[in-house]
This record gives sequence, C-alpha cells and structure tokens, in this order.
Amino acid sequence: MRRVWAIGFLVLLAGGGCSDDGGKSDAAVEAGGGGEEGFGDYCSAVAKPCKAGFFCSKEMGEPFGFCTKQCPVQGETCSGAPTGTRAECWMKLIPSGYACAFFCSDGSGGTQSIGCPPDLQCRTDKSVGGGLYRCLP
Repeated sequence: MRRVWAIGFLVLLAGGGCSDDGGKSDAAVEAGGGGEEGFGDYCSAVAKPCKAGFFCSKEMGEPFGFCTKQCPVQGETCSGAPTGTRAECWMKLIPSGYACAFFCSDGSGGTQSIGCPPDLQCRTDKSVGGGLYRCLP
C-alpha cells in the first residue's frame, strides 16, 4: 500500500526562479513537452505568475514553488501533465480539497524511470515511498 502524506503548503498568486541543488537528483529521465502549457512550471511570489487555470504551490521552507491545479479525488491521475511525467491528485489543500503533485523515479529498485517537468528536479530527499520522490524546483 502506497503511503500518502498530507503536506501543508502556501498558495501564492504570483511566481519564478531557481534554487540550489538541495538533494536534487540528475538521475531522473528528462521529460517535458506535451500536456497543458504552464502545468509544472516554477513560480515564486515575486518574479513569475502561473498561467490562467493554475496556482503556485510552495512548500513551507522552500524559496520557490511550481504551477499546479486543483483536482477532485486524492490518488487519481491528474490530466494534462507533460509527456514522460507523473502527476497525481495528492497534496492536501488548506482548508480543504486537493492539488496535483509531480512524482519521479530514477529507475532503481525495479521502478520505472519517471522524469519531472522541465522546471522541476527529482528531489531524492523528498521520498514518498515505493521508489518515488517529489518533483520540486
């Protein structure tokens, strides 16, 4: 059974930028293209807002976030993800509802290689179990 961790995050109205390596893995397969334009783009409170239909999700303690969208049922696949990526309805919104999160794998331990959207990195310090990690800026 896959563990699902509810996380709190800030919803920002504007966003952009980059961050230090902080546990990011270069081993994940590069992905991108296809999907809904803007889904998985990086964002920040200062530099780059998300495209219409998306909002900026920023974890506590992280300087940047990524553009995502609301979704109805936790655990279901989110439509419109860039080709070669995996987005699931996973993040608990405060006060209610869910949002899409991106997951990645470097293919070790018998898992399939799954990449992150071009603006995100596979964060091996953000394991969700089952050989999967979070894609974050």
